[in-house]
Amino acid sequence: MPLNFEVDLQSVVMPGDILLNLESPENNSFLHSADPKHRVIRAGSGVIVDNSLVVATMAGVLHFAEKGNRVWIEKNQRKYFPLMEDAVIGTVVERLGDGYRVDIGHSEPAFLPLLAFEGATKRSRPQLESGSLVYARVTLTDKDLEPELSCIEPRSNKSWLTGETLYGPLPDTYIPRDSDDDTPRFATVFPVP
Repeated sequence: MPLNFEVDLQSVVMPGDILLNLESPENNSFLHSADPKHRVIRAGSGVIVDNSLVVATMAGVLHFAEKGNRVWIEKNQRKYFPLMEDAVIGTVVERLGDGYRVDIGHSEPAFLPLLAFEGATKRSRPQLESGSLVYARVTLTDKDLEPELSCIEPRSNKSWLTGETLYGPLPDTYIPRDSDDDTPRFATVFPVP
């Protein structure tokens, strides 16, 4: 028996949205079904049943399967797991005495040493601020340590000062874009082929 949802199926919902009111007159036949197994709502990921309301607990796309009366929300959450020699775009989140913490989309920020730029010295090195974008490669991955980045290309000796290097700070106007809908993706990182 069909249920009348408060929002359209396959639509994007937000946390706190009421998805289904079981006591509404439209759903009266559901509550008074002769078969008790047809009166059960099975809440999947991102959904809770609070008294007679089915409520979203996370953002995503609403799904419903009539077989078993299952309701769930699918989310498109991406988590990046760095691999050696991956090229990434990261956002500087903190400046330390000996380097930078860079958000690369991993569970913890990566470390970028101050002298990990081609031709950098203690006097001549990039001065990156929080929020700066940097194009780097992953040089260390370990399950017990934070990933480490480098902006030195092993097969090149071009200095970061000339702007001819492959890796390094990105211009302020550079904004990575989502390939699906061409919208800006601020403070996000993705592997670069």
